[in-house]
Amino acid sequence: MVVRTGLPAAMDPALPEVLFEAPFGQPFTGTSYDVSRDGSRFVVARTKDLVMPAVIHVVLNWPEALD
Repeated sequence: MVVRTGLPAAMDPALPEVLFEAPFGQPFTGTSYDVSRDGSRFVVARTKDLVMPAVIHVVLNWPEALD
């Protein structure tokens, strides 16, 4: 989100707007983004879309096949 303000910043803030959309806060990894020192760039860690297999093979008693 971004909020545009007048000068000084305490005067006349505009309504919040979506700056960009990204998958923030990945489970178990904490924060998944950072901002450059000069505030000109964002770095966002994201995962590839997971593709589930169409078929799952379950092998029972697989240790017996090793003999």
